Amino acid sequence: MAQGISAEEARRRAEARFQKISQREQEAAAALAAEEARKKAVADKIERLRGLRLAKEAEEQAEAERAAQAIAEKIASGAAAGDGKASGKAARASKAAAAKTARPATARAGAGRKRKAEAL
Repeated sequence: MAQGISAEEARRRAEARFQKISQREQEAAAALAAEEARKKAVADKIERLRGLRLAKEAEEQAEAERAAQAIAEKIASGAAAGDGKASGKAARASKAAAAKTARPATARAGAGRKRKAEAL
């Protein structure tokens, strides 16, 4: 004769099942929190590095503009001495000096996305 489980046994099994489910939910919540913390740390690092890169690029651009200005002034001082071609030379020298240190934004953006994808 097959006898059913007692009410006490059913209660004990239900309680064990509930405890197991609760433990899994807590582990899942902890794993989710750890993943969110990791994502935030990565985002903060990216933002910090972006700020450093932009500051460096701004400094390089300012340096290029100062160099171009110095070259233009030097050429202009030569123009004052009587060289008629000096103004064209100043413009070309200014552009050349600025182009030496400037990098196109598209090259930087593509490389950053690639590195970010590799990090994940």
